[in-house]
Amino acid sequence: MNSHLFVFLLCLSGGYCISSTIENLDLDGLKLILRAEPTIKEWDAAMDQKIIYEHPDGRRTAINVRKTVYGFKQKLNNCSVEEFKWIHDIIKLAYQCTLTKYASITTWLIFQNLWKLKNNIYEAILYTKENTSDFNAETIFENETFKRRLVLLNNGNYYLDFDFKLDFKLNSDFLLYSPHEFDYKTKKDIYLFWADMLVKTLGSKIKYKIYADVFTTKFTNEYDQPIVDTINELICVLNETIKLCDKFILNKCVRHAGSFVRNFESLSGGVNGRFLSVLNKFDKIKTMGSKLELFKDFTKSIPGTLPVINPIMAPGCFVENLEFQTSGLKTVLPNPFNPTLVYGLNLHQRISEIQMKLVESIDNQPQDGCKIGMILFRDAGNSSDPQPSGSTSQQQHGESSNN
Repeated sequence: MNSHLFVFLLCLSGGYCISSTIENLDLDGLKLILRAEPTIKEWDAAMDQKIIYEHPDGRRTAINVRKTVYGFKQKLNNCSVEEFKWIHDIIKLAYQCTLTKYASITTWLIFQNLWKLKNNIYEAILYTKENTSDFNAETIFENETFKRRLVLLNNGNYYLDFDFKLDFKLNSDFLLYSPHEFDYKTKKDIYLFWADMLVKTLGSKIKYKIYADVFTTKFTNEYDQPIVDTINELICVLNETIKLCDKFILNKCVRHAGSFVRNFESLSGGVNGRFLSVLNKFDKIKTMGSKLELFKDFTKSIPGTLPVINPIMAPGCFVENLEFQTSGLKTVLPNPFNPTLVYGLNLHQRISEIQMKLVESIDNQPQDGCKIGMILFRDAGNSSDPQPSGSTSQQQHGESSNN
């Protein structure tokens, strides 16, 4: 698989946009597509969308895209310019919904793993502290008891059992391999979904701001571990990215009322395996009393927060812009909200950028024909190629390293 970073397509139209494949589609091109078998990527997934179309007069209509496009095909030779513009907008919005839903569900799955990893690191540190006489927080990632405990906690306890590497911030480098065992059917189903994401060459770029004075009151780091600081920042940014995607989905695509099935079932035709059964599994977990939600609330401050910071009900990070690409198509979601309305003008802010990419893990053999994915994170300040190097590839499955 190509290991180079994605070259994101330029989008010149502003606002919400997708690549020029759709953006610049003229009447002749549209007729060609509708008269023959579609060759545009993700066409079937786009046709499976239900969208909320806003008319020029402000009326909003729920539209079944496939049914609407099929009806348009019947009068293709007699369509007016206005009708062409209308069906073009329908198809464009269907693609925006498709790509935004891909961005939302994949970001959510990655978030869940990072959230679980952070909790496992804390639990492994606490276990080491209570069961060894040579506990040292500064060298904890070199402690054999800690490493064995973290491997045990990590094995089989993730929603998505992929590998990942954090090459994020110059002071952190973390690599985690998982055992990748299909010990129950749901895990294999989600492997199939992730294998399809590998083929679709998933990648994103997230521009954001960190308000450190607020951020440190929302996310704790009891043992002052640099890797936990990194994970906290990623958790915050990914969670806000999911919220940004969901606002678009609720406004333009579907009112899902928190249901994973209702939100993402339209993607089932775009991936192999039993993706719908995975979504049903998530909804079932919710009905069993779990706090499994699309995004978390990180707005409450920890005890002892200064009075000037405590009233700020926000997580301390603000996503300005998301660029997401899959199957060679790109969508751009700018955040229309003004962060100064929450954070004010006087708080110090750090502007940063995350690049997130899915590649095939070079250190794991395919399981039952499924390729193993690795999520690579890097920030704008790190110019090195984030692809795993030969030196790190000798790690045993399930081990982690912190340099």
